[in-house]
Amino acid sequence: MSLQEHLNREQEIKQLTSNVGAFLFLCEKCFTESPSRLRIKSFMGNFCDSPDRHPWDVNKVMVYRSATKPYPSMIRQRPNERQAKNPVEMCTFRSKCRYAGKGCRYAHNKTEVLQANSPVKMCRFRSSCTNDRCPFAHNQKDMLQANKSVKMCKSPSSCEYGVECHYAHNPMELKVWKLDSVSHDVIVKHCAVDQPTVTGQTLSCIFHMNRDHVESRRYATPIDTSNDIKEITIGSHSQRGTAMDGDEVTVAILVNDDATDAQTSEEQNKVYGKVISVDKRAVDYTNKELVCLMDPYDDNLMVPVNPRLPKIMIFRPEYDTKKSKGGGKTSSGQLIVPICRNETQRQGDVEVSKKDRPHKLFKVKWLRWDKPQTYPVGFVVEDFPLGDNKADGVRILKQIYGVQHQKEPPGLLKEYPLDWCIPPDEYGRRTDLRNLLVFTIDSPDSEDLDDALSVQQRQHGRYEVGVHIADVSYFVNRETKLGRSLDSKARRMATSFYPASEKPIHMLPVRLGTNLCSLKPGQDKLTISVFLVFDETGNHIPDETRIVRSIVQSQHRLTYDYVQQMLGETHELVGMEDLKKSLHDISFISRTCRKVRLGNAAFSQLRGDTLSYSMAHILVEEMMILANEAVAQRLLSEFPQCTPLRRQLPPRLEHFRLWKENNQGIIDESVYMTHAKETLQSVLKDTNFDGEDSMDTVNILRNIWYQIKQCVAEENIFRLSGLVCNDQYHPQFAAAQSALHWILSNGEYINSGDHAADTARIHTRLSKSAYTHFTSPIRRYIDIVVHRLLIAVLNEDKTLPHDAQDVTKICENCNIRSSVAGEFELKSQELELALQLKQRPMQLQGVIEDITDKNLQLGFNHDDRVIKTLTKFFQKVSFSLLKPVEKPDKDEGDKMVTMTWNERVYNVGGMPPLTTNDVSANQARHSQLAVDDNDRHTLALPTRNWRCINEEVAAENFDNSAENWDMVKGQIEALDTIASTVRTTQMDDPSCLTFVEDITCETDEESKKKKHYASFQHTFKIGDVTQVQLYPTFNCGILAPNVQLYQMTPTLDFCMEHRSQPLQCLSIVANQVPKRKNIKTYQDTWLPVLDMMAAYNAVQQNETLIIHGVNIEWQHHSGDQLPYGSFTLTNKFCDDRHIDIRQGNTSGRRAAFLCIRFHEQDTTEVTSAKKKTDGNQDVIVVAHGSAFISDVKDGDREHQRLKVFFNVNQMSAPFPNRLRERSGEPEEYTVEIIPVCQTDSRLEGAIKDVDSSSSLVQNICLLTPDKAEYDSDRDANDMSILIDAANQYGGFFDVSGCRLNRLNQPQSEAVETALTERFTVIQGPPGTGSMTTGAYLTYFFSEQNKQLPNRGKRPQILYCGPSYKSVDAFAECLKNFPISIVRVYDNDIENRAFPIPGSTLTSNKMGQKDVVMEPGHENISLHHLIRMSTRTDGLEANSKAEAILEYDRRFRDCEPERPEVKAYLELIFDAEIEELAKYQVILTTCIASGSNRIIEGTNIIQCIVDEAGMCNEPETLIPMVSTNPLQIVLIGDHKQLRPIIPENTARSLGMAVSLFQRYEKEMTMLTFQYRMHEAICEFPSMTFYDNSLITPPSIKERPSPNMMSEVWPGDGSRPIAFCHCTGVEETLSVKTAEGNEISKANSYEVEQVVRMVNVLVDTYKVNPKEIAVLSQYRLQCDKITTKLAECGRSDVDVRTVINSQGSDWNYVLMSTVRSLPRVEIEEYPNYEWKKRYLGFITDENQMNVALTRAKHGLIIVGNKYLLRTHNKWKELLDYYEEIECLVEAKQFWDKQEDMNTCTNVLKQLRL
Repeated sequence: MSLQEHLNREQEIKQLTSNVGAFLFLCEKCFTESPSRLRIKSFMGNFCDSPDRHPWDVNKVMVYRSATKPYPSMIRQRPNERQAKNPVEMCTFRSKCRYAGKGCRYAHNKTEVLQANSPVKMCRFRSSCTNDRCPFAHNQKDMLQANKSVKMCKSPSSCEYGVECHYAHNPMELKVWKLDSVSHDVIVKHCAVDQPTVTGQTLSCIFHMNRDHVESRRYATPIDTSNDIKEITIGSHSQRGTAMDGDEVTVAILVNDDATDAQTSEEQNKVYGKVISVDKRAVDYTNKELVCLMDPYDDNLMVPVNPRLPKIMIFRPEYDTKKSKGGGKTSSGQLIVPICRNETQRQGDVEVSKKDRPHKLFKVKWLRWDKPQTYPVGFVVEDFPLGDNKADGVRILKQIYGVQHQKEPPGLLKEYPLDWCIPPDEYGRRTDLRNLLVFTIDSPDSEDLDDALSVQQRQHGRYEVGVHIADVSYFVNRETKLGRSLDSKARRMATSFYPASEKPIHMLPVRLGTNLCSLKPGQDKLTISVFLVFDETGNHIPDETRIVRSIVQSQHRLTYDYVQQMLGETHELVGMEDLKKSLHDISFISRTCRKVRLGNAAFSQLRGDTLSYSMAHILVEEMMILANEAVAQRLLSEFPQCTPLRRQLPPRLEHFRLWKENNQGIIDESVYMTHAKETLQSVLKDTNFDGEDSMDTVNILRNIWYQIKQCVAEENIFRLSGLVCNDQYHPQFAAAQSALHWILSNGEYINSGDHAADTARIHTRLSKSAYTHFTSPIRRYIDIVVHRLLIAVLNEDKTLPHDAQDVTKICENCNIRSSVAGEFELKSQELELALQLKQRPMQLQGVIEDITDKNLQLGFNHDDRVIKTLTKFFQKVSFSLLKPVEKPDKDEGDKMVTMTWNERVYNVGGMPPLTTNDVSANQARHSQLAVDDNDRHTLALPTRNWRCINEEVAAENFDNSAENWDMVKGQIEALDTIASTVRTTQMDDPSCLTFVEDITCETDEESKKKKHYASFQHTFKIGDVTQVQLYPTFNCGILAPNVQLYQMTPTLDFCMEHRSQPLQCLSIVANQVPKRKNIKTYQDTWLPVLDMMAAYNAVQQNETLIIHGVNIEWQHHSGDQLPYGSFTLTNKFCDDRHIDIRQGNTSGRRAAFLCIRFHEQDTTEVTSAKKKTDGNQDVIVVAHGSAFISDVKDGDREHQRLKVFFNVNQMSAPFPNRLRERSGEPEEYTVEIIPVCQTDSRLEGAIKDVDSSSSLVQNICLLTPDKAEYDSDRDANDMSILIDAANQYGGFFDVSGCRLNRLNQPQSEAVETALTERFTVIQGPPGTGSMTTGAYLTYFFSEQNKQLPNRGKRPQILYCGPSYKSVDAFAECLKNFPISIVRVYDNDIENRAFPIPGSTLTSNKMGQKDVVMEPGHENISLHHLIRMSTRTDGLEANSKAEAILEYDRRFRDCEPERPEVKAYLELIFDAEIEELAKYQVILTTCIASGSNRIIEGTNIIQCIVDEAGMCNEPETLIPMVSTNPLQIVLIGDHKQLRPIIPENTARSLGMAVSLFQRYEKEMTMLTFQYRMHEAICEFPSMTFYDNSLITPPSIKERPSPNMMSEVWPGDGSRPIAFCHCTGVEETLSVKTAEGNEISKANSYEVEQVVRMVNVLVDTYKVNPKEIAVLSQYRLQCDKITTKLAECGRSDVDVRTVINSQGSDWNYVLMSTVRSLPRVEIEEYPNYEWKKRYLGFITDENQMNVALTRAKHGLIIVGNKYLLRTHNKWKELLDYYEEIECLVEAKQFWDKQEDMNTCTNVLKQLRL
């Protein structure tokens, strides 16, 4: 090799090596033989960096960059040096190779590799291969799949290789492996993301997973609880392997290399891990049938309703091509889900619409989950109806939780006939206790009576209480065939299930559980009896406990209510004296034991539904606890290695301390929490005691306070104790107790032998060191096991019925099944409540128990109506649904959050009845109002007084003596007086805020104009009480309760229903993609889509107004159809309040959506006392519908009325019958008007008017413009004239005096085509001069039009664009031509310049509307031109200018009368019509082109729609339909910004595809780009435009400003850089002026971007106005703007990417914002994951826009690891890495020596 060739080779190496990190150089031979040597790090000499140090050929060098790449990069040879290779390898530059298809002998994608190397062979390094370009297969399955030679295993059912077998084990697997592409990378591929480092430490853990609506939480907890690591985060789906919830796994600890100072301490200390093996399955799901929902993003995935299970890939047999259009969908777009008999046989199909998809349930059979697969595989066997009734709902729940009714075994009746009696020999083996007074205490509907009690008085005043438990183990005897069958089924079920309002689903056969074993009165029954001995004071003597096998006969079946009555009776009951004495004795003992166990907290743990018979519950509960404890101690003494125990471990110490810190001052005022704190401090050995902190007042619910006073009056000590001492009834205590329960561990069963330490066996809540379950063997299998072990002890049997291993397995299964049973019971209770709500909603007071970044959590456990149905119940209220106008302000350690609203609230009758303070506060226009609804629901009692009552009631010596009652009565009466004077809410600075009870915009009658908005704020605190209304909605296909209304004030409710479900409430979910068969079909399929969009946008814009006191006249259809109705408002009422319901819509077209609310009184007879105790039973009926406007003229305008007709679209509750019967009678209602956006109205109008438009427009809609005919002979003649005029130019288009560049060849060709064709589509990529082309085209259109005959109206050109900015920019461009133009702005801008009295507001709830007129356009803007009395442009002044100016002057000085305003508006319209006729070109937005002034005042011959790729199809049609032009031109670029369609369903139906894009094949493309540096253009051109963009020499030779070439990465010739950094995301939870909901920010990227801007300005003297910072997130832009302003860089332009289209700057910095630690990034991300963690970054069109704004320099700041998960970003990163432009952000432009690393290395190479 010559010296020059050697130097050239070195230069090529220099261009490809990185500028950071160490280098390793190996020859090709060494790399092939031993890739492991790539771990060596050294500098390059003349020899290969391998042990034998042989000379290497510089032409075959392998370069390894350890700091930036985990794989070697093969250095490409020049085209003339390449030699054919076998096998063919992947080209380094892949699709970007400039020699692709021109001589490059390498493959450029995986398909070419496989085609070239067929058959594919096995890589010698297999899974250890580090080369991601390796053309070989790396496992047998990959090789078989690539070669299409997968075969069936010869022994599929008994294959010894299992998942490692290289062959398929069933026909479905065979089919899946043979697929060319499987959804979401089922077959493992090489990961594109650098994976985190494994530390080498491994731990045995239990894997946990819980998937909610937002994301999945995966973590593992070490089995060894003494380990310092308490929780290991499993960062990604791929890192879980095939682990499922509850599995025992081995976890490898990973290094979090991306921990930064930007992270919180909690995030920095988080431990990450990866599951490397599943050691033991908790549950084997093979062949199990699961209830699933459809994945919202992937048609091939099913999502189990059980959140702990992974998604399942479903098998899809071949589709009937006659039925479906392919891809498993019908021709109308309905999804087809195959129902299969097995994996090979298709049974039928189910069609699923888009409306049904979110809640459609299927039964899916789980087949298997092999390790290489991302998801398990299964098939659908059945579909379910919606669970909107009890039968279907319970059936679905049973399937979800695997609940089955136990059938009676065939041998049960034979073994135990109906007349079965206890065998005589059993009487001899057992203790006969039939002489004892034995009784059972249960609820009235209980059938399985498995426990009974007795009491005897012994010597020395002692008591012996007998706890008699049914001996179920006698019948479930594993020594008999029947017993083994019963045991097997009971063991599998583990527990009985209790659906709400239905009979229990028994663990044992019904006859066995409710007859043979049940302790029914008057029947001899087999039992095991535990005798507990107590002294005369009621204290337990454990040493004297005895346990025997026995026979008892219950004499009484008692209920809790009856026992409570007997305990409260003061007179003797004839014949029941012994029973009453026994009950009193046990009650006395139980209270004493409870006092010993819980101290003063003895009454604090009772549920609300047990307060009326609290002592009866305490009696039973305490005896059962003592019996369970006694059995546990006895078994531990005999079988320490195999005793089943029930434990509840204490919380982690740090969590406990945080709870104490957050609830200081509250804990010590609660007897329960004080006891819990002291207990936990003792158990956890916590020496960190509390600080001094107390609260001034205790908030008591008003209805609870009334009940307390009622108990005192009735002298009901038991209920009084429960009400006073029970935390759930007192909001502050309820919130603190809820927080305590969250940190406590769940109870679980363990085998004593697995947990020898005493601290590992403790039951924290019961304060027991050892505890088991023994007392419910009929409904719990673990109790049967305990019975067997206990019998072995009693019989002194050395043979264990269950060994230690068996006990461990039983405990594990019982833990799972008991958890399932609890969830099943809760879900069935929620279904029961939802079915009640379906008939009638329910208003409840909720306690704010928690405040997160996104929502409030409300608890309802104090409400007896809820407690009677639900064991626990809470609801979340999202901040985004409350719709505040500012970002929620959290304070005091997340204990409170303050929000601000601007609401429009009016009353038909004027000022509503408010307090004097509220009237004056609401009338003040600039006062800062605050509402506080806590006072309406609670009373504030001084803490010291409440403490006295609490201590007195909870005291041990309290009895029913008159003295005690008098003292309590006195304290209650004193507190009742104090409570009325104490305010619950205390503000730090009350002078800043005016507190009001209600909100209104009304003012007094003297003021003609009302307030635009009532601005107020509210502070939510943990422990506050708020009012909500519940209604039923679907959750996972089953009805469930949800919040419908959130009450802010007594009259102001926020409707959560339509805010969360706008489509379902206000519209109908469309199912069909728009069709183009004919115009009618086109309209019929488009209108439902637009109706959805209108509903969605109306709710999102949140410009609602509320009117109270509206009189509605209802009308009814026949049958059960929803009603319709009307109401009227006077024009005066609307004008005074700036109410414009019509929004410019004509009569008969929908103008707004409505949410109608009215109070419905409870029809049942409810006493006033009942209302005080249970709260208000009235509800608010909610109806949603659409409004249509009609004028009712009656005299002058003040007396004219606006009549609003409406149709009800949806109601969640039945319409009241009383209103049906009194049809036509007016009542007062609250109406929330949700205006339809003007944009949506005009989109709908365009589609509706298509059928009356020209043939050309109609055929453009149908994608057949060539079939368009002329609508008249005149049109044909005019077109002929225009074509002749165009032909005269001869393809040469030049304008003398024009300052714009001349047209190049592609531009000239596009102009020539547009001048001669009726319909033309021009694609203008970035920098290609599409605006210049459009300007020239407009000019020559105007020249052509001069040839048309004079018909009284000047021929005109309509130029439209999607935004103000695009049209303004074009207007500036047109000023270079001798042509008359007028700019027509929307009403928003015109009203800001010249406010029209009585018009729609010029501001919105967020503040001033974000619309401005481009400076310098006053002389061409229509609203200014009509006011110019003198003109300088040679045109005549408008004849009405003077009159308009006079009106303007008069309106500024005084309030006009309404007739004057009407005359003024008519004058303005006439002036606009007159003015528009003067101009050759009309410039406006597409939406504004649908206004009446454009339709009536113009004569459009040509219509140009610029930026048409950004317009949705109906938007593009507005100017066409409005003007019916003769020629139509669409200019744009569908590779840049697309139509922004936020609603998912409309987007999926094709609304995001522009009409421009649908003509992609007919486009004329502009190819010469004049903006970007060649290096900046290179990647977008390759990626988005197939290398079509050409950079002219003038741009290539353009000098770089600011002398910055030496500071760019690589060789400095490319002014581009990707700066990698890992930051922490911040999310905006609500829509504000700063950004939309879920907008993101990244503070670390903000710092880096601002630093780089400062370097550009300070070091390289770049003008700040030449710099732009772009981001796809408004919140990030807001933060960057703020930070730059602090640095004095306000001149730097900061924009979103969307707002940057059409602009360019010398230097552009882009902040991608999104970031994740590498350990949390998925190896094989699916669409859903990318959508969640990449968001807008996945929009390739926005990516193209951002990359093409810069002229001289482009800097991208982002997380390279996260962005590599997206294909296009990965291509960009690979490209930047190849050219050495990928750097660390903190090193870029930071230290010059770091920039020279690569140069220094190459110098050593040269030496």
